[in-house]
Amino acid sequence: MCWQESDLYLPGDVGYDVENLFSSQARVALRLSHFLSNFLQNVDLYEEYGNLRGDRLLNIEQVFGEVCVFFKFLS
Repeated sequence: MCWQESDLYLPGDVGYDVENLFSSQARVALRLSHFLSNFLQNVDLYEEYGNLRGDRLLNIEQVFGEVCVFFKFLS
């Protein structure tokens, strides 16, 4: 399918100031992707520290906490 240039143009207020409107969502997504990447690279379930067990899997509270920290940082 070939797109025409007129198909890519957003008329009226749809495309107005879109860089500023979605910049916070883009920053949250980038920060969350970095957190997940670092977490998954550093977690080893089978690593032992003497009598301590290895790391645990990522849970949903950690993801929500990371997003909440970012929004607290913005305000």
